[in-house]
Amino acid sequence: MVPELLRHQLRELAVVLVRVAADRHETLLREPGAEQAHMGAGREMGAGWITVAPEAIADDGRLTFWVDVAMHHNRAVTGGQS
Repeated sequence: MVPELLRHQLRELAVVLVRVAADRHETLLREPGAEQAHMGAGREMGAGWITVAPEAIADDGRLTFWVDVAMHHNRAVTGGQS
C-alpha cells in the first residue's frame, strides 16, 4: 500500500520518473501512460528510465503497480537495502 502523502505528491507531478530494470524496459513501455524518459528536448535517457503520465497513476491500483516496479528494481540494485 502506498502511503497517503506519497500518493498525493506523486499525483501532483506533471510526470513521474521511474527507474526500472533495463531488461523490463520495453515491456513496461507498453503500459498505459508510460513513455521513454527524456532529458531535455530530443535527448532520450537510457533503458531503465520511464516517465509515467499522471492520468496513468490516477487510481490506487496503477500507482501501486508503478511504485512496486520501482521498489523491486531499487531492492535489486541495493541488495534489498531499501
